[in-house]
This record gives sequence, structure tokens and C-alpha cells, in this order.
Amino acid sequence: MNILILSDQYLPSTRSSSILIDDLIQELLKKKDKVTLITSTPESKKFSNKNKNLKIIRVNIFSWNKKNFVLKGINQIFLMAQVILILMKNNKKFDKAFIYCPPLFLGLISLFIKDAKKIVNIQDFFPQNAVDLGILKNKLIIMFLRKIEKLVYTHNDFILVNSPNTKKY
Repeated sequence: MNILILSDQYLPSTRSSSILIDDLIQELLKKKDKVTLITSTPESKKFSNKNKNLKIIRVNIFSWNKKNFVLKGINQIFLMAQVILILMKNNKKFDKAFIYCPPLFLGLISLFIKDAKKIVNIQDFFPQNAVDLGILKNKLIIMFLRKIEKLVYTHNDFILVNSPNTKKY
């Protein structure tokens, strides 16, 4: 099976999402699936891929201060645009696509993936978590982001969540 995985983080990054994605990839490789991972995590000399069934495509994003949420949003849009261009350029067919969210904008990429079962793993509800934390207050931006969130949920075949309360949401 040919599987596409989209995640903004992967090894050598030690974030929980990197480890979760690596666990998924290792299980798929055990089943002899072919996996293409597109990530924004930079390459490191400490990490090397020697498995011929795993293709890792790393895209560049800007460095930013983690507290600058405007730049973080621009970075996520930039990441999404790069992934879309890669998919259009490679024109490769996938049987399944697994998209790790956040970032929310990665979920929109499913609109550009044809003929594959699309699975989105939702970890945080954005924009709701930003509203709850008082980070996002502009009603127009919140409304716009909620429309994007709805698109993500309606244009994917499966939505994975991590709790019963998240499922209710």
C-alpha cells in the first residue's frame, strides 16, 4: 500500500508528535507499506533514513519566536502551500493519506489529494483552543478559521480523536 503522511514535526525533533508519527511509520513499514512523509522538521546528521520503503521530504519554514502567533499562522500557510506544490509536482497516487493536525491548515491538503482515503488525526481544536486561551479575539478571524476547521472535518474520510469529549466536539 502507498501511504502519504503529513506532519509538521518528525525526527530528529523530540516533540510528542514526532514520536507518534515515527511509531506509525515503523508499524506501516513492518507491514511492507511504502510511506512518503512530508514534514517541516529540518534534517540532522543524527537522523538518517535507511529504509527504501520510506521517502522523507523536508520542506523549509521560517524561524520565528514561538510567542508570535501571526508569524506562526503565516508559517503554517507557507507549509501548506509547499506541500500542495510538492503533491502537484510529484503527481504520485496514494492509497491512504494520514494528516496530523495541528497545524489546522495541513488538514486542507486533503482537498488536493485524489482517490486516497484521507485520515486526519486531530490533537487540538483550533481555533477554539486559541479563543479559550485568550490568544485569538478577532471575531472575523475566528469565523474564518472555524470555516476552515469545518472544511477539514467534512473533506476527510476519517477523523481520529484522542478522547470521548473530543469526539463529542
